[in-house]
Amino acid sequence: MLAIPRADAVTMPHRPLHAISGLVEAPVEATWPALLAVVPELQPGATIPGIHTDVDPARHQIAQQGEWWYRGVVTVAAAARPGASEITRAIYNVAPAVSRWMVPFVHRHDARAMRGAHEALLRAVAHRLGCGYVIGD
Repeated sequence: MLAIPRADAVTMPHRPLHAISGLVEAPVEATWPALLAVVPELQPGATIPGIHTDVDPARHQIAQQGEWWYRGVVTVAAAARPGASEITRAIYNVAPAVSRWMVPFVHRHDARAMRGAHEALLRAVAHRLGCGYVIGD
């Protein structure tokens, strides 16, 4: 499901549980539409049961929320390198305060899988734009 952010959207904690960034050698104005074109969940007819997807064009941000605690956010921003964009993927614990402590017991972070998924996203965006990319450490 694709939607503009809701007025009642969950407020995210200040710090993500996990985050990774990378650069695409193209400006935000080109990178943002390329990102929208390659994210499978944003394609016509695509749905993931139990997952809600928000697209915020003003912030260049895609957020997916599901289960009782998960919110994943992908953001495109101007990079320090001229003409490049930084794409950041972050995972937030948005569980209610009473159950937030349980997340480490149910969520097993796989840094290698997150890095692989982010690199695949960077590669797809860069390929669509015909430019290079670099994944962060």
